[in-house]
Amino acid sequence: MTDGAAGGSSTVLRVLIAAILVLLAPACVAVGAPAGVAGKDADPTYVGSQACAGCHGAQFAAWQGSHHDLAMQPANSETVLGDFSDANFVHSGVTTRFFKRDERFFVNTEDASGESVDFEIAYTFGVEPLQQYLVRFSNGALQALGVAWDTRPVDQGGQRWFHVYGDEPIPHTDELHWTGRAQTWNYQCADCHSLNVRKNYDSDTDSYATTWSVIDVGCEGCHGPGAEHVRLAPTFGGDGSSATGTNKGLTHTLNDRSDGRWTRANGERIAHRTSVHDDDIEVNTCARCHSRRAQLRERPYTGQPFLDDYRPALLTPGLYHADGQIDDEVYVYGSFLQSRMHQAGVVCSDCHDPHSGRIRAKGNELCAGCHAPEIYDIGMHHHHPQGSAGAQCVECHMPTKNYMVIDARRDHSIRVPRPDLSARLGTPNACNQCHSGKTPEWAADHVVAWRGEDGSESLNYGVALATLRSNVPEAGRIAMALVNDDAAPAIVRATAAQTLGRYPPRATLETLVAAASDEDGLVRIGAIDAVGSSVAPLRLQIALPNLYDDLLSIRIAAASVLARLPAEQIPEQVRASFEQGADEYVAAQRLQADHPGALANLGSFFTDRGELDQAELAYQQALRISPGDVRATIGLADLYRVRADDAQAVALLRRALKSAPERPELHHALGLALVRQKDRDAALEHLTRAAALAPQVRRYLYVLAVARRSYGQPAAALAGLEPVFYRYPNDVQMIMLLAELHDETGNHEQAIEYAERLVELIPDDPRASEFLQGLLNSGE
Repeated sequence: MTDGAAGGSSTVLRVLIAAILVLLAPACVAVGAPAGVAGKDADPTYVGSQACAGCHGAQFAAWQGSHHDLAMQPANSETVLGDFSDANFVHSGVTTRFFKRDERFFVNTEDASGESVDFEIAYTFGVEPLQQYLVRFSNGALQALGVAWDTRPVDQGGQRWFHVYGDEPIPHTDELHWTGRAQTWNYQCADCHSLNVRKNYDSDTDSYATTWSVIDVGCEGCHGPGAEHVRLAPTFGGDGSSATGTNKGLTHTLNDRSDGRWTRANGERIAHRTSVHDDDIEVNTCARCHSRRAQLRERPYTGQPFLDDYRPALLTPGLYHADGQIDDEVYVYGSFLQSRMHQAGVVCSDCHDPHSGRIRAKGNELCAGCHAPEIYDIGMHHHHPQGSAGAQCVECHMPTKNYMVIDARRDHSIRVPRPDLSARLGTPNACNQCHSGKTPEWAADHVVAWRGEDGSESLNYGVALATLRSNVPEAGRIAMALVNDDAAPAIVRATAAQTLGRYPPRATLETLVAAASDEDGLVRIGAIDAVGSSVAPLRLQIALPNLYDDLLSIRIAAASVLARLPAEQIPEQVRASFEQGADEYVAAQRLQADHPGALANLGSFFTDRGELDQAELAYQQALRISPGDVRATIGLADLYRVRADDAQAVALLRRALKSAPERPELHHALGLALVRQKDRDAALEHLTRAAALAPQVRRYLYVLAVARRSYGQPAAALAGLEPVFYRYPNDVQMIMLLAELHDETGNHEQAIEYAERLVELIPDDPRASEFLQGLLNSGE
């Protein structure tokens, strides 16, 4: 028998084994069901990773033991890494005890009412550098314990129990307590740690019947359902060729069909691709889990665009620093999109082995594959002793931030360290992460000494991004320049587009129209978001065409914006498409009906459409599953306003404030309701309290000033508003109010100065010119 024949026989044998495994594999497992018991939404297209091992042995072996393989496992003596030998851990006065009973794993800890109760561990969650544990509740929810096991070696501080929120107290009444919805696997975690998950949440009973096809992140998480591929495998040639096409029974291929490769000629500093990738399928495949995003629907992954199933977060405050560096737990996608590497065509598997998840080389060898080491891996470049931590590329260009206390994750925007920007903007920098005892100015001086300059001449969209948050006079111009800059990362352009709603439409119209039809979906989303509160003609111009977009995230963004218009303003010829988009928006929110935020979204959406009974049901459901939810409380109070029932709104808000007396949103909403009830003193009390609790919120300051003026207190209104005007130099409403207040208090010249500023900002608006002329005439 020839070698070729032997190879063919072994291939057939592997295929037969794989086919048998397909028949034996459970199609879909219900949470808590024994292995092999199908859940009610069984999907026979998934076969499990073991079915791939016969033909793809090397890839399967690399995957085994990886973070993907160990993403979630049934709790048993082989999978549990923590110390369950009657070990105690104390956090904020609460003792948690870990123990075993009949070879099963248990924890005794505080429940939702503050009582110590025994819970059985159902699953392990993750493996490195920590392992969490999931407990099954009677309603089908799996809850992640707040106390986790540090799996690092002892010499690195590991092999211990610790709390994922560090020393922060998390009482049983806190929404971050392990029994709360913020720690529910079915809502927060399942979609990324298991495959083909169907949440099956029942809002009537607040319960889950969640199912999956594969418990961990196996082969089909990236390659799609494999049953058809396995069925066709006997027809493949000995070399793997197939008469069925390049996908070989899979729904998509992750191979780069452009035949491009990275190459670096002698003397070339950085490698380049011989041809660009033919699509973004690889990055989009990884983005489904390695991103901060909202899930819009449940379906098997078959290579569909990322934005057709998810909506990723943009570079907003609280998630990203002002210059775009990672802040909250945003994972990788949002930062990687900002990088020059992504712009140049680098994809995840260029640096990471896609099966093991490990990086392809150690230390600077990884970067040296593209960046000439004779130029970059020398002291003249990194200015640190060769071989030291400071000489490692990632320490300077990919600084880390710890999440869950010990999980250090690298910023994938892969940027040049800019300590000078830290001094200006308050953003972090790699230099001071190591030299924590020094100031950013100290680090910036060293950069100047090394390079002869501080790096400020290099391209840095971070400065522009930070400007957008500052409300300085040039912010609008910079935002438009960013949106129009095709060389800037799409996520940066989208973030800039999202801010354009703050500025006069006449100035931003051309930029918004172009952004709304941009080839990148993120930019289109940013443009649609920008007009959410704009005048009807602008909303129609930007949102209507996007009702027909191929991507679900864009269609529902457009429908959400248009829902705020009276139905008669939607042109008849597009109403069917609008209703389809509205239905898709509602379906996306109902998918997350186990979270009060989605229900509050529904309440707002239905209120906008005048469907008040539906809106009330949504708000009431949100408050039933999360009684203290502020958004739902305020939304329901506003619904009562629409129904002219301010007495009920006031009663609702007063009850909420008893539980959350320091929430400025509640004080502000109550103040407005009391204004409508003509309770002047109480209204001012709560409006003033809101502004004091959140002086950074422009709306609270403005509304308080309007209330004081309407109650005959223009001097008090002026005293409260003018000292903070420097934060909002382009705010037309605030400038107009300040001009009127100065005029009413006898400061005529100051009033004219503000009116002149108003004309500068909106020169085409005749009302501004008329206002200024009226002031000038009154002074003659």
